[in-house]
Amino acid sequence: MPADENDVSIPQDAMAAADRGNVIEAIRIVREATGFGLVESKEAVEAYLQETQIVHPGDGSVEIPMDAVVALHQGRLIDAIRFTRERNSLGLMQAKEALEGYLAANPIVNQQFRAAVAERRSRLLRNVVALLLAGALVLGYVFFSGGTPE
Repeated sequence: MPADENDVSIPQDAMAAADRGNVIEAIRIVREATGFGLVESKEAVEAYLQETQIVHPGDGSVEIPMDAVVALHQGRLIDAIRFTRERNSLGLMQAKEALEGYLAANPIVNQQFRAAVAERRSRLLRNVVALLLAGALVLGYVFFSGGTPE
């Protein structure tokens, strides 16, 4: 059963989760409460968010699309900027400023964004260290084995 885009009636728990910026949790709650599939639940939460989450970055209003909110939740600022630019036909700086305004107006989402960015950086650092160690092991093997078979 597809979600009607004009009907933003989702469970209160899902609204609260979406308002906190926890979009994935909101979609899960909608799926469990309504029996909707993933796509229908995403559309229902997106419709709710489109009704409630509009940022006013100064001289006009900019709609922050659900894809951008999810990207922010995952620490992917560049993707969030791209989604916002596409939805609103904005320039790069305008979309970035709109998202910065959104993060400033939503401290919980901002906290989740910063935590996700920190996690992504930590994961990248671990991967770089693992790669360097693997390279050092290969070089050590080549160096200590004499480099040529006897």
